Amino acid sequence: MISGNHKEFDQMGSDFEGEEVLSHPIFQYFAKIAAIARPSRHEEVLGKALTSMGRELGCRAFSDDYGNIIIEAPAGPGKEEDPFLILQAHMDMVCRQGPGADRDPASQGVDWFFEDGWIRAKETSLGADDGIGLATALAFIAQEKDRPRIRLIFTKEEEVGMDGAKALDPDLLSGDFLINLDSEQEGIAVDASPGSVVGHFQMDLDREDLPEDWSLARIELGGLRGGHSGISILDIHTNAIKSMAELLRKLPGNLDYRLVSLKAGLASNAIPDHALALVAFPRVGENFFRERLDEVGGKMKESLLKSDPDVFITMTPSSERIRPLSKMVSQRVLSLLESLPHGIQDLSEDKNQVVTSTNLALVETGHEVLSFTILSRSLSYTLLEELNGRVQEINRVFQAYCDFHLLYPVWESKEDSLLRKAYRKTYLKLFGQEARVQTIHTGLETSIFAKKNPDLDILSMGPTIEQAHTPFERLDAQSCLRNFTLLRELVKEISTGAREEERESV
Repeated sequence: MISGNHKEFDQMGSDFEGEEVLSHPIFQYFAKIAAIARPSRHEEVLGKALTSMGRELGCRAFSDDYGNIIIEAPAGPGKEEDPFLILQAHMDMVCRQGPGADRDPASQGVDWFFEDGWIRAKETSLGADDGIGLATALAFIAQEKDRPRIRLIFTKEEEVGMDGAKALDPDLLSGDFLINLDSEQEGIAVDASPGSVVGHFQMDLDREDLPEDWSLARIELGGLRGGHSGISILDIHTNAIKSMAELLRKLPGNLDYRLVSLKAGLASNAIPDHALALVAFPRVGENFFRERLDEVGGKMKESLLKSDPDVFITMTPSSERIRPLSKMVSQRVLSLLESLPHGIQDLSEDKNQVVTSTNLALVETGHEVLSFTILSRSLSYTLLEELNGRVQEINRVFQAYCDFHLLYPVWESKEDSLLRKAYRKTYLKLFGQEARVQTIHTGLETSIFAKKNPDLDILSMGPTIEQAHTPFERLDAQSCLRNFTLLRELVKEISTGAREEERESV
C-alpha cells in the first residue's frame, strides 16, 4: 500500500528539487503503473492492480462489464452535501520503441528514469499519457481526506477509438462535475475538442511472378519525429508513409522495379515515423538501383534534417522470394499514397487554432489487398464531410474503396460552466495570472461523456507532457506537483462556489 502520510509540499511544490520530487505519492503510483504493460486492448492486468489500489485506500472498487475501472471514494466528514465530482483518466498507452530500445513496453512495461527535471523512458514511449492521470487521481484520494464524494473512472482503449468511454454506463456519469486528467500542457485547461472520423480503405492488388533473375531488397525509412496527430500536427509535418511513397516515386523513370510490400504506422492517432518497403528489381541492376536510391534519398534526408535530424534511409538485400505487384499497380499504390491529404487542412481566421486536420496513419499490403487508415479531425461537421468527400474522390480515381465512421463527436464549450469559472479563479489565486482555457485539436473522451450526460460540467487539465506517443516522450516532474496543487485547490473552490450559489438562490 502507498501511504498517504508523506512530507507536506508547499503550495507550488517548489521547495523540492532534483529526485526529491519523486517522494510525492503521484510518482509512487506512477512507478507502479509504468511497471505494468498496458497496450490498448490489453489493460486487464493494470485494471486488477488499480482495483487493488482503490481498495487499499478504503474505497469500493470494481470493473464494469467492459473492463473500465470504477473507484468510489466516500466524502470526508461534513462534505457529504458538496458537489459530486468525477476524476477520469484512461488506462492504455501507445507503445513505441526507439532504435536502441532493449525493452518492449507492450509486453514488459516501461523502464523510466529522472533527469534534469524530466521523467523519461529508456528508448521507448513513457506512457505519461495517461499514466500520470491515473497516478494523479489515486494520489488525490490518498492525500485528500477532506474531500467531497469522488468517483474515479479509468477507461480502456482510449488510444484506439475510445471504446471504453463509449461502453460506459451513462449512470456512472451522473455527477455534477467531471475533471478529465488527460491534457498535456500545464496551465492550459481544455473545454472543447474536435470530432473525429476514421476512414478504412482497401485497394485490390494484382501480383505477377518474380523473374528468376530479379532480387529483393528492404528499404527502411525511419528516425522521423512522429508524434500525436492532433497535438503535434502544428509543428510536425513529416509522415513516413508520404515520405516513402515520395522516395520511390522520385526514382528515375528508367529504373525498373516493382513494389512487393509496404508497411507503416502503429496507431491511427500517431503520425507514422517509420516505414518499411520491400521492392524487386533486376539482379544485374542492383548497384544502379542502390546508387539512384542513395541519390534521391540523400536529397530527401537533406531536406528533412532541420525538422527530423535523426532521419535515415537504408537498403538491405533480402533473400525472400515473394511475388511483386505489377508495374502498373506498384505505381498506382504509390501515386495514391502521395495524393492523399495529410496535416492541417483548415485554420481559424486568426491562424492560431487548427480547425481541421487529417493523418494518413496506417498502411499495409496483404497478398491481394492494400489497406490503409486515415484519421481526420474537425471542429466543424461540415468541414469533416467536405474533407471526407475529397478523400473519397481520390480513392475513386485510384480504384480504392472506403468506409468512414464517426469515432467521437465534437465537444462544444459550455457557456455557463461553473467548473471553468472555478478553474479561472483558482488559477489566478495560485499563480497570480489569468488562466488559459481553450479548444484542443485532439479527441478527448470528454466529448463522449458530454453526449451521454449533456448536463455534466466538464474540464480537462494535466501537467506538461512533450512528444507523447514517441520514444522521446517526457514528463515535467515539477509540473505534476503544481498540477496536483491546482487540482486540490480547484476541488475546494468547487465546493465553496456551490455553497455560495446555494446561498444566493435562497
